[in-house]
Amino acid sequence: MAYHIDKTFYNGYVCGCCFRTWEGDSEWEADEEDALRHLQADSYFPDIMDGDLYEITITDGETGEEIAAGKLDWPSTSDKYIGNRYRRWSGHIRGEPFSTHKAPEEMAGKTWQEILDHLKAEDEKKELEKLDKKIADLSARREALRARYDQ
Repeated sequence: MAYHIDKTFYNGYVCGCCFRTWEGDSEWEADEEDALRHLQADSYFPDIMDGDLYEITITDGETGEEIAAGKLDWPSTSDKYIGNRYRRWSGHIRGEPFSTHKAPEEMAGKTWQEILDHLKAEDEKKELEKLDKKIADLSARREALRARYDQ
């Protein structure tokens, strides 16, 4: 039996304006175990932005059935470089899901969802600070205009 492996690579940038992908050459493996080795997560967490595997699909060459797939992703937040610190490699092998992630040390032991929730809360705090500043600036401007016209 043979297994068809399709890979998509990315350029290492994790912000929407620069992120690009391209398809790699298709590969074939004669053995399922050899084909599944392509899903090993250790090589998908580069410490520098040098581009790497972004997505993979492994298909049974005889039946055309997808037997495994994996994809790299990162949180989408206001911090455009967040993907340099937080990444997840997830997918399935024969329908069984898998997921592993890389995050800063202070997030050790947290699930991917807990990390996403934390980052969302941080974004909301930043947004609240911006809105508070904007309200303060507008209030000061309003008071200045009132003072000018109340005379």
